[in-house]
Amino acid sequence: MSGEPENLRLRDRLLGLDPVLDHLSRARAQNRLAQSYLFLGPRGSGKTRLALAFAQELFCGTVASPCGCCVPCRQVAHLTHPDLHLVVPATREETESPDRMAALLAAYAADPYHPPFGGAGESIGIDRVRALKEEAAKAPVAGTRRVIVLVGVDRMTEQAAQAALKLVEEPPPETLLVLAAGDATDILPTLVSRCQRVRVPPLGRERLHRVLVDEFQIPGEDAYLLAALSGGSLGQALELRGLDVRGLRDRVRAAFDFPPDSAATPAEVERRVRALERAWTGDAARIGCELLLAWLRDCVAARAGLEAADLANPDLIDEARRVGRALVPTEIGRRIRVVEAMAAALDRNCNPTLALHAALWRTAGGSGSEEGFFRP
Repeated sequence: MSGEPENLRLRDRLLGLDPVLDHLSRARAQNRLAQSYLFLGPRGSGKTRLALAFAQELFCGTVASPCGCCVPCRQVAHLTHPDLHLVVPATREETESPDRMAALLAAYAADPYHPPFGGAGESIGIDRVRALKEEAAKAPVAGTRRVIVLVGVDRMTEQAAQAALKLVEEPPPETLLVLAAGDATDILPTLVSRCQRVRVPPLGRERLHRVLVDEFQIPGEDAYLLAALSGGSLGQALELRGLDVRGLRDRVRAAFDFPPDSAATPAEVERRVRALERAWTGDAARIGCELLLAWLRDCVAARAGLEAADLANPDLIDEARRVGRALVPTEIGRRIRVVEAMAAALDRNCNPTLALHAALWRTAGGSGSEEGFFRP
């Protein structure tokens, strides 16, 4: 058995992010590193893995950095380096239990395909940012540099965001800050303005499709649907694979398939709610919204003459053309806004069944339906 240590070079685990990491490496080589970065990209696009791969390069003790075998490289890979601080969104139970938080981070380090952070009920509160600031005020333990990776800054409470702003405005010496979020519009503007933004691109649909088929043995048609729905995010695609996405898609389409200018009765709307509500819970309801939005956009695309390869649901090209011809673009646009409003209501923890009922009623009722139902 070889005595060589296992290679834990995190860069080798990144998918499609080499150009971004190369850009950061050149900035380091030219002594042009910013003190605070904001990584922006879809959930599950690899922002956290990218930040950790760069931290490994900064901490590596060899000339061929990062080697993936030295003690600092291995510590970063296992999230045990004393000068690396990773703060991620978590539930209240995880936040209040050091053992549960340690187990969460250990599971993430051990699984390169661990689900991305920032799910329902996960956030970053003021107490965790205050603790981070206290830790950052101390001298580095193992060397002269510290790296802080703060994931999900768009899921911070307002107080936590203000505390993070103070950290960015007055960073400790020899400290590199990496903040990560899905979109800058959901972050305190002053926090965004004080960071150098780095766009983390999604994987192309075809490449993601190949990864899902080759690495995870997902059937081709299912893999294509997952690739299209996840927006190029491997993390999101892997989250979706645990669901019967194709079955949920077809049930959602059937429930919302109202002919133009329909006059559905309350009993018909109620029947459709009952047919779908058992599957319309938690994350499945949010995914259902994404499936429905993807379908409605396919109808617009098919009406405009796009081919199957351009659709999220290429197996439904004929049906998309039929619906696209039956509904005028303004009506499809109205239905898209209804579904977007339902998704926003779910994000505010609205009862899924109530949100579904309201969306179905608005879809069936046409432009004269109640528009303010989803407002807080």
